[in-house]
Amino acid sequence: MTPADAEHPPAPAAEAPAPSPPPIPAVLDVHDLDWERIARSVAPGAVRARMRSTVEELETLLDSERGLQMLFDDQRKSRGDRA
Repeated sequence: MTPADAEHPPAPAAEAPAPSPPPIPAVLDVHDLDWERIARSVAPGAVRARMRSTVEELETLLDSERGLQMLFDDQRKSRGDRA
């Protein structure tokens, strides 16, 4: 590293833009659900296998500068303002 390099460190990598949310499906009126059929169709092992990556992706999105805006974010003084 030369003295010139020390004075001008490389710029941090730009954060990738947040992906667009999926389209909102049409609203359907539902009066009753077949809960037993739904329970039979869910594979608990597959749901558990996806849990960690789903939570990690959500945490990454919430921690990013351009991520999801929460309800009162525009009223916070800084990212560290938790009140």
